[in-house]
Amino acid sequence: MSNIITPANTESLDPYFDAIMERCESIPQAKKPICATQDWANTEVIQANDELFTAIGQCFGLTIYPNNYKICSTEAMLDVYAHSMPFMYRHWRYGKRYLQNKQAYQAGQMGLAYEVIFNTNPCISYNMIGNTTAMNALVMAHAGQGHNSFFKNNYMFRDWTDAEGIMEYLRFAKMYVEKCIERVGEKPVRQFLTACHALENMGVDRFKRRKGSSYQSEAERLSAMEEAFAKNFNPVLDENKAAQRKARSMIERNQKRLRSRVDYSSGGCENLLYVLEKESIAARESEPVNGSPWMVELIRIVRKISQYFYPQKQTQVMNEGWACWNHHAIMTVAHAKGYITEGQYLEALASHSGVIAQPTYNSPYYSGLNPYKLGFEMFRDIMFMARGPKNKQEEKRYIDGKYEETFGNSVYYGQNGKTPFLGSDWLELMHYAMRNFRDESFIREFLSGGICRDFKFFAINDDDEKAFIEVAGIQGDLDIIRDKLSNQYNLSKNEPQINAIGFDPFGDRTLYLEHRSENGAPLQETHAEKVMQHVNVLLRGPEALPSSREYKAFKAKLKSYDMRNPDDPILLDVWPYK
Repeated sequence: MSNIITPANTESLDPYFDAIMERCESIPQAKKPICATQDWANTEVIQANDELFTAIGQCFGLTIYPNNYKICSTEAMLDVYAHSMPFMYRHWRYGKRYLQNKQAYQAGQMGLAYEVIFNTNPCISYNMIGNTTAMNALVMAHAGQGHNSFFKNNYMFRDWTDAEGIMEYLRFAKMYVEKCIERVGEKPVRQFLTACHALENMGVDRFKRRKGSSYQSEAERLSAMEEAFAKNFNPVLDENKAAQRKARSMIERNQKRLRSRVDYSSGGCENLLYVLEKESIAARESEPVNGSPWMVELIRIVRKISQYFYPQKQTQVMNEGWACWNHHAIMTVAHAKGYITEGQYLEALASHSGVIAQPTYNSPYYSGLNPYKLGFEMFRDIMFMARGPKNKQEEKRYIDGKYEETFGNSVYYGQNGKTPFLGSDWLELMHYAMRNFRDESFIREFLSGGICRDFKFFAINDDDEKAFIEVAGIQGDLDIIRDKLSNQYNLSKNEPQINAIGFDPFGDRTLYLEHRSENGAPLQETHAEKVMQHVNVLLRGPEALPSSREYKAFKAKLKSYDMRNPDDPILLDVWPYK
């Protein structure tokens, strides 16, 4: 049976393929594949792939940072895994993570990613030297185009991070930690960094990025401190710590203690590391290293790096879905135009299918929703709803998924002003979704009945006051499914929120903390106790320092409330108990 479309049969056999190929008409047909063998690990092949994928990406409207590809060994990839960055300051947790990953890899209990990419400018990505030609091309399309464009354009990364300056900041942070170890000692620095790391999830500005210095200006500030310190260094006074302490005026110290540097007036401050950086007397009076109190600087370093990683936790579904959609489209175009061989394309498709596989709930491999699968299918669905059905199979999906009913009144502001979702430019709508949402809002806005049917979604209510679990909604109850699913990606509903609500440095010397549970779930007792221990380390200094005894009176107090009824909150627990 012929598959040729005649004028009498204008129904598209593959509307998705037709749509992406229509966007890439400017890409010329290749005379031969870029690399028909497995000998891809040379600059010519990498450069040719990068130029081709960038040209195809531009057809899809992608704007990216310049790519910096690094070909690495297994050992180097394990090292990158451990640090989550190309390099990092010294701390035992990175060594522990490295050994855990290495042992698991050698035992066959885990595999290594084909690539790791970082939100930097230029955009650095590490590719495994053991990749095949097809896999190398696939990961270059996935990371170098998909993730890269997401980092540059999604509002979470634009507003919360600074890709321009993060690498320079990490260099100075690494240098500063080494100088602290040299001056103060390895054990106090290790203890203090351990406490900072334990609180790093509570060291971010969740709702609005704090106005202040960028990573670049932070690096410049640290550099200027180092230069000023070198010029004014006095070896006699610098080594005489007792003389330094006596040189400080007690009046000045007391005045500093009286000044609260945090505004608690609007319900407290959610950034606990910021509060401790500004309020901890022990940190502010710690020994200067390069002209600045070393504890203050270490809190600040951990806080800045935690803020850098914050958007990645909020956008995993979108980021991976966008990268998967782009690598699939780019590899499809590259194959259709003759730049990769049939075998390479089939290998890439096999890998793609494995990445987006969704095990069923009763599978031994099931571990929840696969973010790659959900994100990829949702971006394809956005493309589908915008371009509309092109054959009978798509018409059935369109009707069964109730797209007109769900999105008939939905609009966005595109190049031509207010534009409806349905029947719009599919590429413009996809970019609108990619730029302006995070996982929670993305699901709440774009999850369709078609996706609910594909995934067989249903919602349950698990009320601790009822004896039975209640089925709250099935595939047709889209609003309920959207609400339940989006809440799974809402960090404020899945991570405890602890606010600092006040600090009295001269009275009871207590930092007051408050946990507000929206669903009434109490804090785990052991976790809460550990949090309080780490907060006290930052308030008093590490135990390895004798000076920590001077600040032993400073402490923290945490109250946990059930906020299901905001007008009448119920006190759940208090730490410490005494």
